[in-house]
Amino acid sequence: MEKVKHTGKREQLQAFILQLTRNNLIFNQQKNTNMRNLLLMFAMVGMLFATSCSNDDLDTVQSGDETQVTFSLSLEKKIATRAISDGSQTDKLVYAVFDENGNRISTIQKVEKTDVIFPATETLTLAKGQTYKVAFWAQDADCEAYSVDDNMNVTVSYENALNNDETRDAFFKTETFTVTGSTSIHVELKRPFAQINVGVTEEDWVAAVASGIEIKNSKVVIKDAATKLNLLTGAVSDPTTVGVTYDLATIPAENLMVDVDNDGTKETYHWLSMSYILVNDGSDATPSVDGATKTTLENLEFTFKPESGNEITLKNGLTSVPVQRNWRTNILGKLLTSDITFNISIDPIYDGDYIYPDGSAQELAMAAAYGGTVTLQEDVDLQEPLKIADGKSVVINLNGKRITPPTGADRTIQVFDGAELVINGEGTIGSLSSEALAVCVLGGKLTINGGTYYGGSECSCIYLFNSARYDGIQNKGSIEINGGTFKVNAPWNNFYYVLNQQNGSEGTITVKGGTFENYDPSRGDDHDQPTNFVAEGYKSLQKGETYVVVPNEVTDVVSSNEDLDAAISNTEGEAIIALGNNAEISLKSGAANGKSNDFTFIGDGTSTFDVISDTETAEGGQLNYQRGSTFTFQNLTIKAGEGAFDGIVCDELTYYNCTITGKLTLYGKATFINCTFENDMADQYSIWTWGGTEVKFEGCTFNTNGKAILLYGKGPTDLIVSNCTFNDRNNGSAGKAAIEIGNDYNATYSLTTTNCTVNGFADGKNTGSKLWANKNSMNAEHLSVTIDGEKVL
Repeated sequence: MEKVKHTGKREQLQAFILQLTRNNLIFNQQKNTNMRNLLLMFAMVGMLFATSCSNDDLDTVQSGDETQVTFSLSLEKKIATRAISDGSQTDKLVYAVFDENGNRISTIQKVEKTDVIFPATETLTLAKGQTYKVAFWAQDADCEAYSVDDNMNVTVSYENALNNDETRDAFFKTETFTVTGSTSIHVELKRPFAQINVGVTEEDWVAAVASGIEIKNSKVVIKDAATKLNLLTGAVSDPTTVGVTYDLATIPAENLMVDVDNDGTKETYHWLSMSYILVNDGSDATPSVDGATKTTLENLEFTFKPESGNEITLKNGLTSVPVQRNWRTNILGKLLTSDITFNISIDPIYDGDYIYPDGSAQELAMAAAYGGTVTLQEDVDLQEPLKIADGKSVVINLNGKRITPPTGADRTIQVFDGAELVINGEGTIGSLSSEALAVCVLGGKLTINGGTYYGGSECSCIYLFNSARYDGIQNKGSIEINGGTFKVNAPWNNFYYVLNQQNGSEGTITVKGGTFENYDPSRGDDHDQPTNFVAEGYKSLQKGETYVVVPNEVTDVVSSNEDLDAAISNTEGEAIIALGNNAEISLKSGAANGKSNDFTFIGDGTSTFDVISDTETAEGGQLNYQRGSTFTFQNLTIKAGEGAFDGIVCDELTYYNCTITGKLTLYGKATFINCTFENDMADQYSIWTWGGTEVKFEGCTFNTNGKAILLYGKGPTDLIVSNCTFNDRNNGSAGKAAIEIGNDYNATYSLTTTNCTVNGFADGKNTGSKLWANKNSMNAEHLSVTIDGEKVL
């Protein structure tokens, strides 16, 4: 017999069989050949078969020493109840084995099982001392959208996909390990998808149903979804070139639960749409590495179909929506009845949730498209003009932030036909260095209550246009300005068009307040419109190159200490003095002392009036002497003192809608209406009545560290407190009630309270009440107390 050449194992086997065949032919031809040679050949064939099969099974390890590895498989935070995202419908398992370099070990077959109940256990026999990777995939066996090849690449099909399809949920994990002996490995599978949800509040749902709209089906179109998933690396690829449609299907029957405010309690929303998306987190320039990077979706479009009536579409404003593998993006709020708000919070079934809109820019875009209120939390650099859509109502609270126009744009905000925009608070819209005007109204309604507005172009800062609808109807827009500061970069034809109305427009511009640089609104816009934009009952006062619009009864406008001193000095009798926008001024002790004048100071909510700094040190405190005069402060921030006796000595004080910081000691009659006391001092009251005679608080809020009002002094005092709220940040650690009463001078007091709320504070001495304390045990001869109509002392 010829000797077999030792090449590869399979080649050896083939050569040996060929030789065996030849010898067998010889055997058949030569009957007298020795039988022992033939038996020897069969034995050699058996040995070669055994060697070949053993080596092929372990052709990447060749240790010859095997052991068992057991995998305990579970789905991430799987819960027992059957609900969306609980994994309860997952019953198909697929897995395959790879070497440490990610090469498929083909001699260990890919496993596919159905009717699997998770958690599940799988056992493999593998070689010791070797490092393996095992890729696992779990899904609903009824779902035909996924196919898994032998190399554990998943292809996702979106053909005939339906929305709200829970069978599309799936899980995966690749486990890398080195075999050192028999072992058990726990493997927790996670989703490769992001989940995108839409939910509406109970209020919104009920209002829609009451109007005859009850949503039954929903669909969504998503652009740029991935179609391939490498289970070994997690990377995704092959994004769709057209939008993926999850077609109309019945909305989820259960509620969408989200802890929006992170208080540990999940809020309930009606679930309108649910879809799983394989996130394309790569690009042509930067391919996906692991498929787990946060990215954004553009141009999402949801459609909600009611049982009867027209479909509702949600798409405008849905830009840069954050998505990420195994995270939820929840679009929540009022949608069916105009307003929409987006919020996200943590859900234990997922790695986490994203808030949409994520930042003030997205909030503005959503509000502009669907209506609503936005309070800016950050500066916004617009990428395109903010367009308030037809018929939508939007409120923007500037909150001290800035809205900057897009580069190259000619306007920052546009208000279209039938739309309404209200702007509140301090902040800035526009830029002097751009070419854009601040706000343009085209047939809509604009109300400005505060803020600073810049027009970068020569044309205007605030512009009212005609608006021609598709049917040719001219809409009459309107602009009302109640406050704010307005400026344009430069004049045009020697005129600063801060406010501008298109020639021939029948709309109206009405000014009831505000500060205008280089521009008098009583002159209109110097064209053929009304020559006076200032409303009846108001007037424009010039202060240098600035014009301030105030009520007719205002006698002067002040923006500096010098202005204030002059205004007080020139007053005989009664004066109403307005403070300029963002003014910071001080009342000088003695300025009105002995003059018997009545002063009213009004602001727009942006100005600060300091009543303590420019005072005299006397009688144990910082005193502001204005005897003989009365003072009224309205819509101002009042800067008070910190000492025991700091205050204004005058005939009468009145505060309306003021924020009062520090401590005020009272001398004479005092009234506070709708005021807020901000006291962050560790051991000081907001109010000490000391020299007060008749003292009233109506609708006020006290924010304190445990001390609010001290009723204590040498003379008789009547204290009336109605509809007030007392807040103690330290929950009673100061050991004081909200209103402390004490007497060392044999004085008499009366306290009357009605409908007051106390949060925190300690139980009062000798009363047990958190509202009031009788710390010196005053008797009925010296103290009268009536609480909510009941005389208690």
